[in-house]
Amino acid sequence: KSHFLLKLITTGLNNFKFRIKTTSTFAKLKNQLFSYNDYTISYAPIGSGENLILAFHGFGMDRFAFENFHSLVEPHQKLVSVDLFSHGNSEPKDFNGLSRTEWKSMLLAFLTHLGHKRFSMMAYSLGGKVVLETVNLFPEKVESLLLFSPDGFKRNRFYEFLSLSALGRWTYRGVIRKPQTFLNFADGLTKYNVLPLRLNKFVHYHVGDKTRRELVYDVHRVYRHFLPDLNALQRGIEKHKISITFVFGEHDKVIHHSLAQRFMERLSNKSLATLHLLNKGHVILEASTASFIKENYLWFK
Repeated sequence: KSHFLLKLITTGLNNFKFRIKTTSTFAKLKNQLFSYNDYTISYAPIGSGENLILAFHGFGMDRFAFENFHSLVEPHQKLVSVDLFSHGNSEPKDFNGLSRTEWKSMLLAFLTHLGHKRFSMMAYSLGGKVVLETVNLFPEKVESLLLFSPDGFKRNRFYEFLSLSALGRWTYRGVIRKPQTFLNFADGLTKYNVLPLRLNKFVHYHVGDKTRRELVYDVHRVYRHFLPDLNALQRGIEKHKISITFVFGEHDKVIHHSLAQRFMERLSNKSLATLHLLNKGHVILEASTASFIKENYLWFK
């Protein structure tokens, strides 16, 4: 249990380290809100072209996460960066778990609000799970994907136990509210040279903060029903010829690029997906990555 939560928290902390380094050009834009059945989606648009790109960030981040990619947006494109629920200004109706049916209805209404019928998507880490579930809901509307170290390509049965069962949620809530056992476990990992001291100090600093601990709990309650069916994903991608560009850090210890490789091996049409490795870890949404995307013509058409 503690090992899983350590990985979960570490993912968020890695994302948080990236987020605190950025200053946002989105701040110059008016934040926009879309309401649907007591849900609130906060988003910021870049451009006004006819080709829509929806962007979904990682855990502990917000709609500002993709600002290094703003300069790549072409005149015929519109990038809409969305706050995940419990991040930024997006608020869920409750924490009982957003259903796939609710998300489909909400996103269709959001597309109508934006004035688009088809779209592409980009995502990082946790946002990848949202993208994969979205593709499964209506692959006929999706044109292409740009995925940075995406979550969702591996199901974690222990996470599903924590998220979907009453006993699991009770256990999860107890660990989040009383983190000392978890922190003692992290100390033990550092003692045996499994967890670097620097990361251990970082974990202690942030896990000691009740607000950030509760964010982990809230986010994974909201998205607990997002468990992408990879067989359906494969069928939808091949039937509708959805192109996928994967970009991973070669040294990523949170989400390994082999997960993307295994999915690519499923595809009968190998030309639909490409994988690119950068000399980075899990923190990847940097200016150098945007330059790599531009120089290698990997941005959306």
